[in-house]
Parts: sequence; structure tokens; C-alpha cells
Amino acid sequence: MKNTGLRLDSLIIAAVLGLSSCSTEHQAKVSSTETVQGVSVLAVKQSNIPDVLEAAGTVRAEQTSDLASQMMGNIVEIRVHEGDRVHGGQVLAVIDDSQPRAAVDRARAAELAAQQQLVAANSDLALAESTLKRDRYLYEQKVVSQQEFDEVNTRQQTFLARRDIAQAGQDQARAALNEAMTSLD
Repeated sequence: MKNTGLRLDSLIIAAVLGLSSCSTEHQAKVSSTETVQGVSVLAVKQSNIPDVLEAAGTVRAEQTSDLASQMMGNIVEIRVHEGDRVHGGQVLAVIDDSQPRAAVDRARAAELAAQQQLVAANSDLALAESTLKRDRYLYEQKVVSQQEFDEVNTRQQTFLARRDIAQAGQDQARAALNEAMTSLD
């Protein structure tokens, strides 16, 4: 037990010496401070500062949006107010749709008329083609004259052109209907 006591005493003495040597180095570093000149020093004092600050200036929103409708018309309902938060695709106002609805109705009627014109043109063309086929046979048999055959051939070409015009008219009517429906949407 004596050896253990001597060892413990030796360790304590070594630890105290080690700690005391660290503390002298630290004190040496702290004692060398820099002196700064030319800096004004104010004394700190407690005071009351008002919660309101008045200043002149202009307030601008962080984000702005320009709004425009695709169509002109009378506004029948406003669904948002100034200062409301809105999102993309949200309906802000409702415009009277009576004129676009009428345009859709007119376009549907025009498409139906164009479709009927195409049916009539196809019927006329079918008759002209069968007549041409019959007259071609008769012309080859020398039963009809060149004049009669040329008239039938020209009539078939005319009805073919009218059918193409009617087809183009139907295509235009469909495009007008699609445009009117897009405007209504």
C-alpha cells in the first residue's frame, strides 16, 4: 500500500505542476493587448425608442401582374377583390358570353349548310360521271357527236370543281366553328 500511496502522490504533484505551467502561458498571452487610437467611444445608456417611424417613400409590390382578357365584353361577375391572393388559371371575372354563343350557333349553321352543299355537289358529280361514261361508249360507237361528248365531259369537270369548292367550304366552316368554340371557352 505504501507504493500505491507514493505513486498517487507523484501523480498529483505532476498534475499540479502541469496545470500551473499552462496557466502562466495563458496569462502571458492575455497581458499583451493592442491599443487602438482614433475611435470615438460612446457611453451606453438606456432610453425609450418609439414603435412608430414616419418616413416618406413609395410602396411597390414585390410581384405585379398585368391582366387582360382575350375577348372584349361586359363583365357580369367579379370573383376577386383588390389585395386577394390569386393563382394561375383562377377565374377573376366573368364576361357576358351571349355574343360568343351566337357566333358558335352561326358557325354550326354554316357548317351544316356547307355539309349539305357537299352532298349536293357529290350527287351532281356522280350523275355527271355516269353520264360521261355512257356518252364515252356512245361516242366510240359513233352514236353521239363530238360536240355532245365535249359538253358532257365539260359538265363532269365543272361538277368535279364544284365538289372541291364545296369540300373547301366545309373545311372553312369547321375551322370557323372551332374558332367560335375556342372563343366561347
